[in-house]
Amino acid sequence: MQIHKIFGVILILSSTLLQASPWFTGPILAPAGKTIPRGHINLETYGFFTENIGNFDRSWRLVRGGGGQTTQINPLFSYGLADGVDMQFSLPYIINRSHDRTGKYLGDSSALLGLQLIEQKESLWRPNLRFTVQQIIPTGRYDHLNADNEGTDATGSGSYQTAFALNFQHLLELPYAHYLRTRLSITYQYAQYADIQGRNSFGGNTMTSGKIRPGNLSSFDLAGELTITQHIVAVMEGFYLTRQVTKFKGFPGMDRHGLPLTIGRGDVEELSLAPALEYNFTENYGIIAGVWFSTEGKDAPDFKSTVIAFNAFW
Repeated sequence: MQIHKIFGVILILSSTLLQASPWFTGPILAPAGKTIPRGHINLETYGFFTENIGNFDRSWRLVRGGGGQTTQINPLFSYGLADGVDMQFSLPYIINRSHDRTGKYLGDSSALLGLQLIEQKESLWRPNLRFTVQQIIPTGRYDHLNADNEGTDATGSGSYQTAFALNFQHLLELPYAHYLRTRLSITYQYAQYADIQGRNSFGGNTMTSGKIRPGNLSSFDLAGELTITQHIVAVMEGFYLTRQVTKFKGFPGMDRHGLPLTIGRGDVEELSLAPALEYNFTENYGIIAGVWFSTEGKDAPDFKSTVIAFNAFW
């Protein structure tokens, strides 16, 4: 039997397990293109278990070593304020480990407002479009760090950052009662200057004093969710980001040879993938698990992150 015929038989058999409407939890990274209905709540709690394998240098070459592990627990609380208007709050908790050192503290929190600009409704081609404005609040630790902790006590950037995003979402019905839901998120994030003293998230030592700006960030996130059955959904996602060079004003501190320290880094680029699998218990409750990993980059970390999230809507 030819491969395309085998695939067709699989689609037909799995279609018997599907019902009229598809169930989705959502991909690992790409945000929704539809606002939460008025008066409803969505709570999705993520666990990211990340291993830093090495770094990509300025020439896109991978340099192994360095390492360290990070565990991040990040609950996302969303509420429908009105028809076509919702809000979201995030307060992550971060655990960093490197060698025999461990640091635990809150990460940078955020508040988001979403506005529905376009609705797909019954259209075959028109997508949903949700515009969001997000304020990132520097609640994490970022300066006055302890040198003995090898950077594990750094959990934030110290910078107030504002992000604007266009979140597209489209649902396509396929043959044999299968569905493909795609999301595209385009984000621009503006970073403000932050005061830093001493050893900090960007480098330095006890003599460092000044102001730092992490650099503005742009990202593109494309994700697809394909229903296998009504309960099981296969997910593939690609994420690209670029961040401008860090800007520092002040005294960077001196190394042991009397030379100025380098604070921050140059412009960053990174491409990563996030395949995953969803299991939806009902229309309102589901779980997703997958792996998010870097494929190439410039002046960026090489990482592998195991991700699991539980989503509840009511």
